[in-house]
Amino acid sequence: MKKTLLYLLPFALLVLSCGREDLKSKKLLGGWQLKKFIVNAEDSTEVFDQQFKNYTISYFEDRSYTYSFVDNNEQLQGATGRWFFSPGTDSLYLDNLNDTTGYKIINLNTNALNLKRVIPAPVENRVLDFQYVRK
Repeated sequence: MKKTLLYLLPFALLVLSCGREDLKSKKLLGGWQLKKFIVNAEDSTEVFDQQFKNYTISYFEDRSYTYSFVDNNEQLQGATGRWFFSPGTDSLYLDNLNDTTGYKIINLNTNALNLKRVIPAPVENRVLDFQYVRK
């Protein structure tokens, strides 16, 4: 009996982790609007909003995403790419033609998405917190 449990345990963990990943994906899907932007524990939402007015991002079932905002010249800007989770972690990656950017998921529920991105020294040494609400 104990041997059977030992063989089933890895399979059960795999099934449970896949189920958690699916649940995380379902919570992520849809549109999100930036509510607050924090740099090194300082609220920088106003500055962000001046450069990226009405910033929204949407995640789709086919693992694509789009984001858009209105720039300083009142022109609509945006781009698309692919999104994916890092297996076994709470990391979300956004991949486009130029680069791949990783974020740690701090909170994800039906109405809130909080992401953190650390930019290490020597480049900038900043911690960016993005707080989104469901669009």
